Amino acid sequence: MDEISFSTGLTWLLITAFLAAGLLNLLGRRHVREIYARCHYPSSYRYAAGIVYIGAAILVAGPYRILGLALAAVLLFLLIVTLLDHREYGRAVSPVGLLGALWVSVMAGAA
Repeated sequence: MDEISFSTGLTWLLITAFLAAGLLNLLGRRHVREIYARCHYPSSYRYAAGIVYIGAAILVAGPYRILGLALAAVLLFLLIVTLLDHREYGRAVSPVGLLGALWVSVMAGAA
């Protein structure tokens, strides 16, 4: 049986996380709509965010991996800034962790 490399496993974890985030934004459950309203963003922003998250996941899975990772890094950075600006420090922990995993994925792919 072939062993899955750390880099491959981390890449699939990131793809799954970005797909899940995209679907959550597109489906727009009450919790997601409340977060956008609390941050004073129009509800249509969640559709744009969902599409961009899914686009980043597709790019990471395909031949444009670095472009997808860069797009995802920008999205995560903006999310972290928004959460910190609204003093939601606890909610910023998982995006920071995901951004760290993204960085490790970039470094593992460069090696």
